[in-house]
Amino acid sequence: MDNFTLREPPNMPAVGFPDRRTVGGRLTADITLGPDTWIHTGVDYAENTHANNSARGADAFGWRDLRREDNATFNDIGVFTEVEQALTARSWVTMGLRMDRSEVEAEKEGFGGVGAGETETSTLWSGFARYELALQRLPVNLFAGVGHAERSADFWERRRVFDLDDEKLTQVDLGASWSTGRISGSLSMFYGWMDDYILIVQPGLEDIEARNIDASMIGGEADLTVVLTDAWNVTGTVAYVRSKNDTDNVPLAQTPPLQGTLSLDYARGRYYAGTQLRAVARQDRIHPGYGTIYSLDTGETPGFATVSAYAGTELFRNTRLTLGVDNLFDRTYAEHIQRGAADLGASDTPINEPEGGRGRTSTTHCSGQRSLQAGGAHGA
Repeated sequence: MDNFTLREPPNMPAVGFPDRRTVGGRLTADITLGPDTWIHTGVDYAENTHANNSARGADAFGWRDLRREDNATFNDIGVFTEVEQALTARSWVTMGLRMDRSEVEAEKEGFGGVGAGETETSTLWSGFARYELALQRLPVNLFAGVGHAERSADFWERRRVFDLDDEKLTQVDLGASWSTGRISGSLSMFYGWMDDYILIVQPGLEDIEARNIDASMIGGEADLTVVLTDAWNVTGTVAYVRSKNDTDNVPLAQTPPLQGTLSLDYARGRYYAGTQLRAVARQDRIHPGYGTIYSLDTGETPGFATVSAYAGTELFRNTRLTLGVDNLFDRTYAEHIQRGAADLGASDTPINEPEGGRGRTSTTHCSGQRSLQAGGAHGA
């Protein structure tokens, strides 16, 4: 990565050339203990070695002659088990448990503010339980669940502060789904609280660039589909989440605003088409200069609405050709959650999404495979 190959450098030539080597594996097994009991279990392992070097000024042009230096190594081994048990003909329970052993070592002096050879070791526990019930007199399925997940800080977070505490999330979910002939839908709600949430701080705002906080969030989502004819159907969705940084008594940064969609879709024989209206509300619950490793809050973002359209055909078995246009009416807008560079601080100017009139083409091969994965708790 440099600032001179494709453009004139703004101040002086600079180059960075990071490297990451990953070695890992995963072994899983699906076990049927009986007609009403299924188990998915396994073990996985990952080792990530990070290295980097950089140069500025005249030395930047000779970066190929420079040697990368290891700066951190992450090791993680995890075991997991998921069990699905039918209780009656109309009810069942699913439970899962995962344990990770995580270790990180600073290979370079000054990485995250510690000396070379400094290590942090964590035992991370994650689990969930979910109960589902299909009502007998109504075409309604109910569910309730509780889950807990833990993760240790990743490379980019530890590069700021090495000795961050493990992040912990506990969440409760409630919901229902129903289907009555031409009408189907679902509704779900959740409440979660986070202990030692890892908050990234814009350089220069505080003495440190990452710290642990406590936070909470509440939200929900709903969808409804109405089949108008054998070929036409309309679908509406809505999603909302409200989050709070409880430690600082401010909104939690990088929280998406209220948004919804309204879609009209057509499908008959080999041909299909549709259009979608997406509406997003203004987001004024922000914490400028704070966020995640991927991006920081910069300022309030206005609401917007866009329209997209698509059409396609099935060329032959399991292969489709689709043509579409996003932002059909050329609206100027920017998403509140943007992929950014927290290393460089937050930009006051949001990056707008592409203008309309630009088509997208895709050829999709559909395989009908179903994948079941136990959730991991650690990212490095």
